[in-house]
Amino acid sequence: KHDVTLVAPSAWSCAHGVERWRSDCGCRVDGQSNPSQAWRTPLRAGLEVLAAGLHAIFEEEGATLLSDPWAARDAWGGVVSSQDLMDRARFLSAWLLPAVSAEGRSRALELLEMERDAMRMFTSCAWFFDDIGGLEVRQVLQYAMRGLALSEARDALEPVFRRTLGGAHSNHATVGTGADVYDSLQHEATPEERVAAAARTLHDLRLPVEDHLPPGMDATVDGDAVHVIVRTSGRTRAFEVVLARRTSSDLAYKVTSVDGDATMGRTIPLWEYPERSRFAIRAALRRALLPRCLTLAELEQLASGEASLRGLVAVALTRAIDRLAADRGDDAMGVVHAALDLFEQLETNIPFDAQTAWWRVLELLPPADHPSLSTLSTRLGFAAG
Repeated sequence: KHDVTLVAPSAWSCAHGVERWRSDCGCRVDGQSNPSQAWRTPLRAGLEVLAAGLHAIFEEEGATLLSDPWAARDAWGGVVSSQDLMDRARFLSAWLLPAVSAEGRSRALELLEMERDAMRMFTSCAWFFDDIGGLEVRQVLQYAMRGLALSEARDALEPVFRRTLGGAHSNHATVGTGADVYDSLQHEATPEERVAAAARTLHDLRLPVEDHLPPGMDATVDGDAVHVIVRTSGRTRAFEVVLARRTSSDLAYKVTSVDGDATMGRTIPLWEYPERSRFAIRAALRRALLPRCLTLAELEQLASGEASLRGLVAVALTRAIDRLAADRGDDAMGVVHAALDLFEQLETNIPFDAQTAWWRVLELLPPADHPSLSTLSTRLGFAAG
């Protein structure tokens, strides 16, 4: 045994204490181009100012609703992790002040969720990587955006936050500043909007809605009217949801708030749906495509588990492409596109064997025929032209 002295603060991935999470210390992923990390400081500064504003709101409003706001905040984590409605009921019984109204109860839960976002927006990976335009920064800014929405004080807190982010310059001119990254997120669908689109789609495909929504969300569907219930707060949001487009492998629904949000509606494609919903919907769409692409023997192999779906579709796609050397009729082309639709549903790359088969077909055809096949070439991963 040996006594050691802990150098604090310190981190495994930074030789400068914890400077990687607040300054341009020189620790970075890309050691070749050596991008600037000067954006780290204004990003942290902006989030710290915002967090202080959110904490102040929580302390002031929480004192009128919760017996001990900060202790309740700390206990809220166990409720969030369980997603159990009984745990939430026990939590409210333990921490809610007597005689708080139903509206007050919902507000208390919103304030607790606001505090969760105030902490989540300091997730360390936002500073770890090399640019403010990265996915990790976008994620913490989404937490900040949600915290602002729940604070009901966006007009007071957001301008200072944006102004500070404006000093966080990306290494890429096309990204701009942290304020530009933040503003770009304003055009993205909210979690409630995504759930509304998913619920309507599941309903239209005759799939059980309640089984395929993300934890913490419920929804009811009545024609075009969809109501989304946020379990953590008990709040309900109402939307009009209508089909915008649909193909054999993809779809999108237009979602418009009817809560007086002054919105023109937002078209949400399948790839933006919550993961649990998206996987269930893609599986339903695949079931309609499989008989067109696979032989009876392959369908039996799939049903028995003798072969994987991706492996069988890869074989089917290569087979369908090989057929195009002699037959480029509508039926033959349709089978290739159906197999490609299946790959889109699987959210996986086109296999190299299929691309090689397509190259062989192109070599057999006169160049004059190539432009008419450009759509198929693009779907198979070949550059246009």
